[in-house]
Amino acid sequence: MTSEAASSGSSVQLGKGTIEMTSYIEGPLFVAGSTSYQVSLESLLVGHNDWVYSVEWQPPILLTGDGAHQPMSILSASMDKMMMIWRPEKNTGLWINSVTVGELSHSALGFYGGHWQPDGRSILAHGYGGSFHMWRDVGLDSENWQPQIVPSGHFAPVSDLTWARSGQYLLSVSHDQASSST
Repeated sequence: MTSEAASSGSSVQLGKGTIEMTSYIEGPLFVAGSTSYQVSLESLLVGHNDWVYSVEWQPPILLTGDGAHQPMSILSASMDKMMMIWRPEKNTGLWINSVTVGELSHSALGFYGGHWQPDGRSILAHGYGGSFHMWRDVGLDSENWQPQIVPSGHFAPVSDLTWARSGQYLLSVSHDQASSST
């Protein structure tokens, strides 16, 4: 038993042995300072047909007052020219692909990254050649992700991008030594 588990009171004495929370999780134990962590694989997200280069949680939704709600949604972007939104299935809790968007063009070479707009209603991918691809959920009662007009201007691969905190502007930097705000 680790000293952290013993001090947290997360163990139960049964007969000769002690059962701890870490008894149910298989995986390496990591120690950072005086805190111990154990990590395990909860779910394997299967759906892309090529390398996945980006995985990102949906940003928290700000509630009235000081509160926030963290949606259980993950966005993945891949060189298979697809972005997928993953959510846990309500009955089983298994993570499933609930939305797939992508570029079917033969000229597209795949996505290096995908990002949520701060309000979670738009997603943006940046492609191999510096291209942008954006989709917005325009559905009222159900999700309906539609492609949108996207900013352009870089002549080399985009190395990073981020939304402004307001969600109205996008800043990108590229290997063409230019930055762009759109």
